[in-house]
Amino acid sequence: MKHLEEITFGIKTFKRPEAVGRLIDSILKMYPTSNILVVDDGGDDINQPIKEMFPTTKWITQPLNIGLSAGRNILVDNTETPYLFLMDDDYIFNKTINIEEIYNKLIQLNLDLLAGTVSDIHGTIANPRNYHGTFEIKDDILYVKKNHFDVEWDSEVMKIDFAMNLFLAKTETLKDVRWEEKLKLAEHLEWYLRYSRKYKLGKFKLPKFNIFHDNSVGSSEYSKYRNNNAGLTRDELYSIERQCMGVKEIWFDGKFHH
Repeated sequence: MKHLEEITFGIKTFKRPEAVGRLIDSILKMYPTSNILVVDDGGDDINQPIKEMFPTTKWITQPLNIGLSAGRNILVDNTETPYLFLMDDDYIFNKTINIEEIYNKLIQLNLDLLAGTVSDIHGTIANPRNYHGTFEIKDDILYVKKNHFDVEWDSEVMKIDFAMNLFLAKTETLKDVRWEEKLKLAEHLEWYLRYSRKYKLGKFKLPKFNIFHDNSVGSSEYSKYRNNNAGLTRDELYSIERQCMGVKEIWFDGKFHH
């Protein structure tokens, strides 16, 4: 692939060696010379067999449970290529992930970020989680319109304000708009809100750029931390999220959320 050397595939992982190993393997099967960077904050050597299996992958080990936001910032800080392809560790590449096509579309439309769709695997069925939308702020209230877009950049790409954590983006823009490290979880919309205020986003329509998602693999340690909301109650987590966003309330599709 002509432009592969310009892209780093970035993965933040936590106590899910089977998942991250499966993702790395799926990338390398399609793109054997890929630059892959993994930030691991599992706090142990659980991924050592995976490291040995894929010696060309670069790993950055961090203290236990620094969180998604801090981990992604470290990914960005250590990306030396002009573009970063960001993923969660429980994704799986498939033939719809045409890197050359995604790269060319980003350049053609002069986008800063081009997102894809995540499809949840249930047995032999993959159901698209067609999650994207737009933001509007009125009177310190954030209105989130899910699965909504106002215009199209072209016949294949929608103009959006947020999507899943699956995208190709210009590294320089990610260094400019960093993830809020107060949010170990619930970082998703807060980051997209700030990013979409400064940069140009798009999302491929199905069936293109549609990655598989399988979170059935994971250790009991992962589940313990993941379900703990970073040691906060849900209300406390939501309060921090609103403070970081600078809003009093968040509404989804016309209904109060928190």
